[in-house]
Amino acid sequence: MANFVLVHGAWCGGWIWERCASLLRAEGHQVYMPTRTGLGERSHLISSSINLSTHIQDVLNLIKFEQLTDVLLCGHSYGGMIITAVADAIPEKSYPSSISMPSCQVMVTAWQALPVR
Repeated sequence: MANFVLVHGAWCGGWIWERCASLLRAEGHQVYMPTRTGLGERSHLISSSINLSTHIQDVLNLIKFEQLTDVLLCGHSYGGMIITAVADAIPEKSYPSSISMPSCQVMVTAWQALPVR
């Protein structure tokens, strides 16, 4: 099974992926839905120094500290910029292409189409 890292768009939090995560977990996958610095339940950390680089580092740190490999990165909207940078930073740990998905059903269908590693 896969390690999915679902990256939300701007101005919300990881919880936005809960319905999708439930479907993926039911298929036996590990799912991570980090809320980035300064947003959602981490809004108390907001500052003018938070930018795209901060949010990229949030996701890189999740992958590092959870010791994830074979990561399928999925991002919505602004999250697509983040997952692209993360995949570039750790090509040995992530699938060759990052995917910016409009819906959970499309994401599940895309996963099923991937070749088994």
